[in-house]
Amino acid sequence: MKKYQYSIVACARWESAYIMEWLTYYKSIGYDHVYLYCNDDTPDDLYKTILPFVVGKDPFVTFVDFTFKGLQHQMYLHFLTNYHHETEWVSFFDIDEFLNIPAFSDISDLVAHYSDVDCIVFYWLVFGHNGFEKNPSGYVLENYNKRGIGINEY
Repeated sequence: MKKYQYSIVACARWESAYIMEWLTYYKSIGYDHVYLYCNDDTPDDLYKTILPFVVGKDPFVTFVDFTFKGLQHQMYLHFLTNYHHETEWVSFFDIDEFLNIPAFSDISDLVAHYSDVDCIVFYWLVFGHNGFEKNPSGYVLENYNKRGIGINEY
């Protein structure tokens, strides 16, 4: 049996302002663990921000200070080399990406619905700047609620 059932791998660069909302959201929809790759110049600010998620007997976050800047592909390879064996299902999301699964109560409900598959692909819907010239205060999910037309080709 794996240590985690549902995990996320994410790369963070200059995300301290949004990371708590993002982590809380994914915990609320049933993810067990996050492998967070910090790609900041220094990891101190991000680490201090997420400290409640990194401490304790069963931390929600594995924090990795990845010092080679801008190498997201290599961060994913680091996860696959070092941690893939710890989790049954893994999702790769950016900190500005929120999985919306309104037809399901949580990620385990969604995976149970597709019990005969070993991979699930989610369409990427882009919300963009929502008309803001500067990042507004408040929550991402409250401020950025107008998406572009159609599905992104990536």
